[in-house]
Amino acid sequence: MSEKTCSVCSAAPAAFLCFCEERLLCVGCLADHLLSNPSLAHKPAPIRTPALDNLLPPHSLVLDSDRLSKAQETELAREALSKALDTLAQFRNNALMDLQQLRQQWTYEVDRVIEEFVQTISHQTRTIADQLKQKLETLEDLKAPSAHEALEAAALQLDLHLRTLDLQGVLRKGVELVIAQGAGKGWTRCLYKFFGGSEAVAVFDPRLEKVEVKLATGQRFYHNSSWCMSPASQLYVTGGSLTGRSRSDCLLYRVSSNVCLEACNMQVARRSHASIYHNRHCYVFGGLVDTEKTSLCERYSKEQNAWETLPQMKDRRSYLGCCELLGKIYIAGGSGNSAVEIFDPHTSVFDRTVLVQLAMEDSCSLLAVDQCIVLFHGSFQGQITRWTPGTGQMTTVALSFGNSWSSCAPLLCGRTLYFLRSDSIYSFDLDADETVFVKRLAKTPAHAGEVVLR
Repeated sequence: MSEKTCSVCSAAPAAFLCFCEERLLCVGCLADHLLSNPSLAHKPAPIRTPALDNLLPPHSLVLDSDRLSKAQETELAREALSKALDTLAQFRNNALMDLQQLRQQWTYEVDRVIEEFVQTISHQTRTIADQLKQKLETLEDLKAPSAHEALEAAALQLDLHLRTLDLQGVLRKGVELVIAQGAGKGWTRCLYKFFGGSEAVAVFDPRLEKVEVKLATGQRFYHNSSWCMSPASQLYVTGGSLTGRSRSDCLLYRVSSNVCLEACNMQVARRSHASIYHNRHCYVFGGLVDTEKTSLCERYSKEQNAWETLPQMKDRRSYLGCCELLGKIYIAGGSGNSAVEIFDPHTSVFDRTVLVQLAMEDSCSLLAVDQCIVLFHGSFQGQITRWTPGTGQMTTVALSFGNSWSSCAPLLCGRTLYFLRSDSIYSFDLDADETVFVKRLAKTPAHAGEVVLR
């Protein structure tokens, strides 16, 4: 399959197979194909990653060894292979982080393609790393030509292709889908606040640090609900409470039209829970069923308009937070202990790890930034903790005073994080470790659909 050419241009190697007509497409022709045939059921899937294919060490390259002793050859090859392993690990981490950021910006169909790229990259980098480790372990037994082969593969082939590999370039054409489906080049991720007992939605623009208050058409929101955004600029508002009783409602709020629609109700009525959008599903974790904490979890598929029961968390949690890092969902807070649960969406398995040095006090909100997870937690006087799961490193600084943490995830804009405490917005500078009060949100009585600038 990797030797096939694009069926459109008949020149470039095929990188995708679109199942609408079972056509092989190169990167350059993918977006043109999707946009020129909008009526077809497009399902493009990646079939190859040429740059990664070229990383595999060659098997026949032999260099002249007259000027090097066997010891020098072996030591040089060992250093080159070790460097290649480090470079490969760095490439994999950077690639997965780039894809995670793209997933937050692009539409539903591209989100699915990115998920498949994550799996492809993970599999191929593991294969390459295993081969390099095997060569490194057996290096002492290599003869001179084999040592030179390993040296050339590591120092030239691997390093060259890793430096020139551009994953964003592979999917660059896909950004046209965002424009075609209405998101537009000027679309900016914002921070949202849905006011319980009203139709008011406060929208905070981080670029200008301004707020506009909208009244959504056709729906009143509930107290203590949770919300998360899909790549198609649609917010899932789940659960909440009315007169002290938990609700099972699921609402779909469309940012572009300011319209809120009803979807299939959750299987469990809950409030003060956590939610996150991942790979075409809205996941909800824990919360309060009236007054009792729960460990029950479920996820919603818009395609099927149905909720699916998931395994239970290890702990019962309420006022918790969650975020995604490298394909897994991290859940913290709301259990009265410092344990963090890690959910794998592919296997539906929860793992639990206790962070002894983390002084967690009930409420929590979190977001993945770079290779670490930033946890906002604490009671009236807040704290922020940066935890790197890969190394176990952890640092904590004092934060702002205020009320409970919002159920929505913080918003990253440049090197600044914006987050909600009740109805107040604060900013946190990742480089200076400084917290600043930005603005207080307030619902404003108005007619449905009216916008009030603040």
